[in-house]
Amino acid sequence: TNTSAQGSGVDNAFGYPISNSQFVAGSKNNGGGIGPYPVAFTAFGR
Repeated sequence: TNTSAQGSGVDNAFGYPISNSQFVAGSKNNGGGIGPYPVAFTAFGR
């Protein structure tokens, strides 16, 4: 499910509950330009 959402802003929300690894990868793959999502979410993933 997370893979189909890759590259979308929603992917950040999907990646978090599914898996921390996928979640971090998803947020970075998202482009890293979503603003607070990649920054704050990356901290949670780590």
